[in-house]
Amino acid sequence: MKEGAEIYSEFTLSRIKHALKSEPLSERQVRLIRVALAVQSEADKHPVDLRWTLPLGLTRLYFCVFAGIDRRTSTLKLHKVRSLFLIKRVRGTITLALLSIVSLAVSIGLFLGLYSVKRALGIDIFPDFHLHDLLPWIA
Repeated sequence: MKEGAEIYSEFTLSRIKHALKSEPLSERQVRLIRVALAVQSEADKHPVDLRWTLPLGLTRLYFCVFAGIDRRTSTLKLHKVRSLFLIKRVRGTITLALLSIVSLAVSIGLFLGLYSVKRALGIDIFPDFHLHDLLPWIA
């Protein structure tokens, strides 16, 4: 019994030969076409390939289910665009987080520096309330 690739290549070759009645193909051309069709049908195999026929009296219904990775050019381009968008978004999030951490550190450092200067000068903005009472690690 012939495999699907052989059946497909024979059918396609018969249609090509029928279309080229006036100019028949050489044996080399037929062999190369057959090889090209076999390679193409091997590449089109799916991990899930289910085919059923349901006979209904005078007619038959044909069902098929294919599943696998979508390798169409449009899908691959879409995945590439999504990947680039995700990379840009992650890069932007990381940049924002680092800028936030750096600005928080600079703000805390500036606040502590100004507080130290205020304390060294003896300026008392709020009487009987000192920051080192709340945060004892500040000298």
